[in-house]
Amino acid sequence: MARQTSVEKLDKYDLYLRAVQDPPAMADFLEGVYRDVNRKAPKTLREDFSGAFALTCEWVTRGKDRRGIAIDNDAKPLAYSTRHYLERMDAAEQKRVKVLKADVRSPKLPTADLVASLNFSYGIFKTRPALVKYLKQVRAKLSAGGLVVLDCLGGIEIASQMSSTAQLDGFSYTWEQEDFNPLTREAKFAIHFQPDGKPLSRRVFTYDWRMWTPIELREILQELGFKQTYLYWQGYGRSESVPDSGQSWTAYVVGKK
Repeated sequence: MARQTSVEKLDKYDLYLRAVQDPPAMADFLEGVYRDVNRKAPKTLREDFSGAFALTCEWVTRGKDRRGIAIDNDAKPLAYSTRHYLERMDAAEQKRVKVLKADVRSPKLPTADLVASLNFSYGIFKTRPALVKYLKQVRAKLSAGGLVVLDCLGGIEIASQMSSTAQLDGFSYTWEQEDFNPLTREAKFAIHFQPDGKPLSRRVFTYDWRMWTPIELREILQELGFKQTYLYWQGYGRSESVPDSGQSWTAYVVGKK
């Protein structure tokens, strides 16, 4: 068994960015969805549960009219991104980024054209009333015709404990599903990292979520007064059909105010 090393010795936010995120591709996707629905370009992105808000930083670099709002209730990743990403941007770009240590359910948050609630983080709201409260505030802070984008993880693999490992540039990344309750759809996940030639760091990030289904999310959005809901599939675009491979998939539920 590989020895475990201290999480504090890892640059865990950098490893997470390199293993899990692709801010340029996600910014392309979000803008593409907005243009597909509204036939015009969005300007302001609000990244809920933003963590180290690399997506927000990417967004504002794409035009002088682009503004980004990063919201998280954990000061550590916000401080990390401020040092490593935000301060490397030019002064004009920095002024178009608003970083807020706040609850995403707060009624005092700024208005945006797009609210992205990604990486399944809204799954911390495990009951319907809790999720409704969050999405009600999201709708209130969307501009006219604004969109909320929620990602969903599904497929038959989600119903079993499993793990997958990928070898990346200089380190390996393992995504492990530690537990799944088929009655409540509550699931626990962990991310492990192992830099090349160094001991394994287990459970660097852990998650305890309810895995909401697309139909549940769409019904809630419709009940809250969103005019339209749409379903986008990773790699397939907008479609009401399930992709050919049902083993594992990522979908995006979109609600239009």
